[in-house]
Amino acid sequence: GRIVDHADRNLISLLLLTAILVGLCFVMLPDRIMQPIRHITHVIRQAESGKLDVHIQGSADDEIGLLADTYNQAMARLREFDERKRDRIVEDSAKLDAILAHFPYPAAILTRSLACDQTNRPFRDVFGLTSQDTVRPLPDILSTGREELRQLLQSSVRQRAGVSSRQIELQTAAGTAISGWMTVDPCRDR
Repeated sequence: GRIVDHADRNLISLLLLTAILVGLCFVMLPDRIMQPIRHITHVIRQAESGKLDVHIQGSADDEIGLLADTYNQAMARLREFDERKRDRIVEDSAKLDAILAHFPYPAAILTRSLACDQTNRPFRDVFGLTSQDTVRPLPDILSTGREELRQLLQSSVRQRAGVSSRQIELQTAAGTAISGWMTVDPCRDR
């Protein structure tokens, strides 16, 4: 009987100890697992908002560590690509400015929203552009011919087809009449 009582007490003690250990695992492990996932989520949200210089700290030899390392490598490649792209834009912009400066007639490069990305001096003079006008769509600075010009430019970009020597009659908001021939050559996203 004493052996059975002693075995019962040991079994009860072992069951209580097991229950305490299982309870501690349920309390401690989720936080230990979730804390790195919360950190990764926080870093990814920062990157989503445009902050590309954030890194996932701490690397383990498990799936979470592999995910963190892969993310850090992907962000490094993205930053490198972004830097090369920015350098290319600056180079292209300088080349385009040099080309436009050689045109004796008005010439401009417009964005998809039809705002002036780059213009030469004759273009700015003809349209009477100010620094505020370069962020507005070109048709918006006109008082006459606005919709016709907008439709012509948008159609050319949509169809990726140029317009050659189309006669236009426009008037700027300042009252300057513009009459002449226009050519449109869509390229890339301009």
